[in-house]
Amino acid sequence: MSKIPLVLFVLTSLIAAALLFCLVRGEPPAGHGVPHPRHAEMNQGGGPERHTDLHLVGGLYGGLQIALLVTGLCLGIRRDRARLWPLVWSGVCYLVLFAAVVGTYFRWGASPPRVLAFPLPTALMVYGMWGLPMIFVILYVVHFRDWVYTDDDARRFAALTDRSSRERGDRDG
Repeated sequence: MSKIPLVLFVLTSLIAAALLFCLVRGEPPAGHGVPHPRHAEMNQGGGPERHTDLHLVGGLYGGLQIALLVTGLCLGIRRDRARLWPLVWSGVCYLVLFAAVVGTYFRWGASPPRVLAFPLPTALMVYGMWGLPMIFVILYVVHFRDWVYTDDDARRFAALTDRSSRERGDRDG
């Protein structure tokens, strides 16, 4: 029996626990920013120091979400578990990139180095994390017939629907 459903349950429970922790602990001071000195109707964000007590839980929450995504994708692959490795490695790359975004946000504070006009955490998000999920899409599109719904599955499904139609026709006839 596959352990993936159990892993999905554990990941979902941990995500719920992290979310519950964030909801129960209350909002930190200036959590939604502070009033802008010249434009009173808007708030300005400030630096990452306003989230210092949440960066570990927030990073854990995001990492668990990524693990849930990859595990859910792996759930559809029932044959030959060696085929899981491209998805797993793509998930590891995604997780490392997410950890880099979180880490650089808290490492450099309000004055991070700039990459192509963006602060480093934003550049990692825009140039790295934005396109990386396409790997999952490409893997599924290219390998769907091998991994998830093979020609043998299509033949078995057609046989089942034919048999069901005949049985229903016999009863209705």
